[in-house]
Amino acid sequence: MIKPARVLVLGFVIVLYPVLGQNVPKWVYIPPKSNSSYFGVGIGPRYADNANSIKHAYTNAVANVTREVKIGIRSKFADVGRGGSMESKDFMATIIDSTIFHSVFDSAKIITQVFTHNDVFVLIAITKDMKTVKQKVRPGPAGYNIKRQPRWIIQPPIRRGYKYGVGISNARRYLRDAWDQSADEARLEIAKQLNMTHSSLFGDALSDNNTATQYWLEETIDLTLTGSRIVERYFDAEQRHYYTLIEYKISE
Repeated sequence: MIKPARVLVLGFVIVLYPVLGQNVPKWVYIPPKSNSSYFGVGIGPRYADNANSIKHAYTNAVANVTREVKIGIRSKFADVGRGGSMESKDFMATIIDSTIFHSVFDSAKIITQVFTHNDVFVLIAITKDMKTVKQKVRPGPAGYNIKRQPRWIIQPPIRRGYKYGVGISNARRYLRDAWDQSADEARLEIAKQLNMTHSSLFGDALSDNNTATQYWLEETIDLTLTGSRIVERYFDAEQRHYYTLIEYKISE
């Protein structure tokens, strides 16, 4: 397993995280779209054994297709305050369907793969009825690099019948984890627009003849999304932020 390079400078250890280079293919940033098939982009660390690298990237691609088909979002945020002090806690979990995962794993087809110095990128496809694709797919050119920040980072798209979410992640040790985290955050943003419950409690606490106001605020999300698709990704090289735009069609 490739470990991040470490450089010792005056007693400080600098960890060099992987970044996206010029030779990253276009389909990583803008995955293909089809009415009859699902496409999944997978990312894996570069190992000495290329087959092992592809295996990890393929598994990640399968997981991304599974998340698009169906994903459960569980989230809770609590804000507790008393007097002048405040404490906040939050947690989020995503749940995928193991049956769907295994169906995709068994039947998906690798369309293309690209190796870089640190990572391998794999593009897979499977029909929407979970069968192996037979037609040829053109994934687009390699070496694609978005230099200008997309407008959707500041202002998500507005389209009738759809909800959009933008997620952001900092750099992680493994590139796939940064992209997966930003996609999870984007889906959480969509879930907040669709189904979020609020609870609150306010009161006064008496202690040593002093009265302090205390409160408790809670936001809870428990929702399953079906058909939440990755539309586009963007990497901000200067800030080292990973952005993902997710589209979700509202059921009529």
